[in-house]
Amino acid sequence: MSLDEVVADADQDLLDLANTDIWRVPLLRISVSWMGGTAILVLAGEADLSTASFVQEHLDEIVPDVRSELVVDLGFVTFLGSTGMSFLVMAHRQLRAQGSRLVVFAPTAPIRRLFEICDLNSVLVIVPDNSDEK
Repeated sequence: MSLDEVVADADQDLLDLANTDIWRVPLLRISVSWMGGTAILVLAGEADLSTASFVQEHLDEIVPDVRSELVVDLGFVTFLGSTGMSFLVMAHRQLRAQGSRLVVFAPTAPIRRLFEICDLNSVLVIVPDNSDEK
């Protein structure tokens, strides 16, 4: 299974969850899958101070086992606060120290703009989702 197929499957799972009763869905959903030494972390919802501990728990479990890359799919993130940006930078530093890298995949236009304003686009590897482009 290719990385694109794994991400597409995770994205569909999150879309299915998004169509459930809104009152029963937490502010942030996380899906994790692995391809060898690469972890794919798909976030959906709001990544901010209120969800930071939830994200940090997952990162604490995932990052030590990453041997190649941690791909963080932000295509379904509706809000990324400073705390959300902070956990990306901390994960980037930890991964770099262990010889791996963080890849931010498919951030929405407002989140890409936020990375540009904060100059994080010069620190993080950011890969746009070009699946709609022909």
